[in-house]
Amino acid sequence: MSVEDLRYHMRLPSQSRATLELGSGVELHCQVHDLSMGGAYVLREPVDGTRPRLRRGEWVHTHLEHPEREERTSVLAEIIRVEAAPGPGVALRFEIYEETADGVIAHVNWEADRQAVAHDELGEPLLVSKEKDTDNLAMNPLLRRGAGALLGLGLLYVLLRLLSSIL
Repeated sequence: MSVEDLRYHMRLPSQSRATLELGSGVELHCQVHDLSMGGAYVLREPVDGTRPRLRRGEWVHTHLEHPEREERTSVLAEIIRVEAAPGPGVALRFEIYEETADGVIAHVNWEADRQAVAHDELGEPLLVSKEKDTDNLAMNPLLRRGAGALLGLGLLYVLLRLLSSIL
């Protein structure tokens, strides 16, 4: 069984461009290699001769655009794979909410129309409910790390108090 057999959404070759906004504020310009209702595989372009370090699990604001299409599509995405050097590729999984679904659907359908692919072959995007993600820790890895650090400090404090009472 190939990886393609395991994919939920059909991938389309793409000539779109993407801008990834990193948490640090750096904007990374990319060429979209392929695109689906669930994500994209993009090829990074160097920034000032270097490629900023990206990490699996990092969240980026992704802006998709194509020179032949007027609308710009914005969607939150999680980095699920970063190719090792010298490969510039990054695999993204879209986090699609009701308010961003129409833009993603329109962009992928537009690419499908250019390639004469029927829309019913593409599948539907998997919507994420904002109600189930009430804790921002699931959305923001920096908050998750901070919460982990605070929890660790709290445990150290309790352990210190316990040891001081014993000694």
